[in-house]
Amino acid sequence: MATELLADDGFRNGFMLKGLNSLRDGHGSIRSFRLNEKEPRWYLCQWNSKYNLIDGDFTVSKDRYNICDVSKSLTVIGNRELVFELNAEKEYKTQRTESEPWPHLLIEQEITENNRVRDLKKIECSARFRLLEFKSYMQGQEKQYHAAQFVWVVTFKDANPDSPSYGSFIWVVLCPFDSRYDFAPLFTQQDKALPDGEFIYSFAGRDFLEKPLWGGDGVNLYIDLYPHIGRILACAQSHGFMQGSRAEDLVVSSTNMGFEITGTFRCRISVENPKIMIEKKEEKE
Repeated sequence: MATELLADDGFRNGFMLKGLNSLRDGHGSIRSFRLNEKEPRWYLCQWNSKYNLIDGDFTVSKDRYNICDVSKSLTVIGNRELVFELNAEKEYKTQRTESEPWPHLLIEQEITENNRVRDLKKIECSARFRLLEFKSYMQGQEKQYHAAQFVWVVTFKDANPDSPSYGSFIWVVLCPFDSRYDFAPLFTQQDKALPDGEFIYSFAGRDFLEKPLWGGDGVNLYIDLYPHIGRILACAQSHGFMQGSRAEDLVVSSTNMGFEITGTFRCRISVENPKIMIEKKEEKE
């Protein structure tokens, strides 16, 4: 039987807001965008933005709610659709250099139940994406490191206290939109956004998308991550990460989704019904 791994998959309880810099501000909440008496299970992340949603607007109507500031906007429609918008023209005074940080607009959730890889036989990610708007303000000055990326990340963490890599994790990335390509290529390296970053394994877009988002039509994303775990772990270990970890040591520990924009672009994307469905192995008698 398939089970939803995400809590509050309809975003009915709102979001808790994180700060602008994880090293300076930590990962605690600085504001609550709450819709009822229940504690939100989702966080809204705004790393390295010039503007802070703590001072933003929060509007609620019958079938939707919106959280926004000068450069960023998240709208939830009918408990099934998310619309992300990030206008990096408001973020950069000049064209970004390669060493500069870049703004994010992400939703994030910690996963703590039904998440042990050794108990599972399927980890199915699915959603429907649509590119609503894309505009470049680069004036022909794009470099390879300038992009508007929309990512969906699932982290796999070593949760075995006896493992040499206990507490370490892998960023497993699905990138349905990267402004440099029709389909994002396979990408593997250390996360360089933090001093001691973990390993990134980003799937090739053709592994999970039926067609590019550029046409403006709805595009289905689907992938079962479970059959790929051994290969992902082996790739991380070949680069010096997760040494001593075994697949059975891993748990699905978190997920995040949204924009990272490293150039002067404005982008708006709709995501319908994001799901992470798991299926457990049958228990042996």
